[in-house]
Amino acid sequence: MKKFWMTLDEKNWNAERKYQVCIWTLALLGAALGGLLWLALSPVALGTLDWCAVFLGTPALLAPIAVFLYGCRHPFH
Repeated sequence: MKKFWMTLDEKNWNAERKYQVCIWTLALLGAALGGLLWLALSPVALGTLDWCAVFLGTPALLAPIAVFLYGCRHPFH
């Protein structure tokens, strides 16, 4: 996270844009990992599409909270 944060900090964007990019990147990455986890678990348990939505949506909903908490201690310059 720190390396990604520092890479965004080097960009010549305003702070709002940097936070948006960070949220969207983490949300999409988390949703992709959640989807892979659901695919791994679906043959043995939790195989319905509503569980797929849970595994995809939960990381996407938690990404803004994670960025907010991390951003409180490490603001963009």
